Amino acid sequence: MKAARTGALEYRGVANVDVIGEQHGSINYYEFDLIASVVETSGFLDLPEDDDGDCISTVGNTVIAVTFSDGRERVFTRDAMNEPPIFWAVAKLIETLLAKAKWGQDEYNRAAVDFASRDSG
Repeated sequence: MKAARTGALEYRGVANVDVIGEQHGSINYYEFDLIASVVETSGFLDLPEDDDGDCISTVGNTVIAVTFSDGRERVFTRDAMNEPPIFWAVAKLIETLLAKAKWGQDEYNRAAVDFASRDSG
């Protein structure tokens, strides 16, 4: 999932998800900002990016990619059955936001155009 501050949403389901493939849509940008604030202030960004391959289950990994306004990206990966509490909480917040997404190219375009000024800061 890639979400912009405008609420424009790009989704690519690869495995272990309800929808496989690429989708476009929109999310509530206010809720996106709240989740971004949790990520910034909770200590989430202090986590190491991976768990050293300590996979204790066959469930797979949870991956959260964070892209900053300057273009830097950090990718956090954890065994889905052995996540630190803050990692689990951020993943659940993202899943909740995604569950409320409005799907379709028109929704994506509306968010990208109507709220384009939010991307500048």
